[in-house]
Amino acid sequence: MKSVINILVVEDELEAAEDIRNILEAEEGWRCRLAGSGAQAVAEITGDYDVIILDRMLPDMDGIAFLSKIRREGKMTPVLILSNLGQLRHRIDGLDEGADDYLPKPFASEELVARVRTLLRRSQTKDMDDWVTTGGFLIHKEARTVHFKGQFIRMSTQEFSFLTLLCESPNDIVSRELIWQAAWPAYSNLPPRQNVIDVGASRLRKKLEKAIGFDPIDSIRGVGFRLKVG
Repeated sequence: MKSVINILVVEDELEAAEDIRNILEAEEGWRCRLAGSGAQAVAEITGDYDVIILDRMLPDMDGIAFLSKIRREGKMTPVLILSNLGQLRHRIDGLDEGADDYLPKPFASEELVARVRTLLRRSQTKDMDDWVTTGGFLIHKEARTVHFKGQFIRMSTQEFSFLTLLCESPNDIVSRELIWQAAWPAYSNLPPRQNVIDVGASRLRKKLEKAIGFDPIDSIRGVGFRLKVG
């Protein structure tokens, strides 16, 4: 782990922000900078931060909107959301939008430190191949999430694998055999089922067209598929 850890704390309640900074600086020796609003956080994010601790409810924007913005811009800094909104649906919303962890308030200082340590370990061991960015798509392979220009698109297991394979080779034709092995791995020892692949492709294309307004996938008859970019 590098000698100086920089953390951005985005929290509009000054006392709460100071408490977080005291915990992380005094107990762990990490360097913290505070941002009291979404606008201030946007200005600060150009800095070299190892982790962002993000309050869900900010005075000028929802923390989720800030998170969506930085993910749309390709910033992969690990984000831990802190929030009074601790119901399951709130946690799912945060994780779906690209958060790496979600900690409901109130929380114990020991748990906060442990969560940040975990994110630091992940970020320093994680290969950037976990992320695929092309043609407006932002795919997190480990979390299995897909965004298009900041918009989250919910995917089935097969759809996610199908789209990821295409996004990894934009404008190149991806064979049906490779798609079969990636999207239907349980049956990869069997010959590709053309009708299954076609049905899967049709569902994916309809979902994308509904979500982003157009179909970015070309079908190459008898060969495979490709993602049209640029």
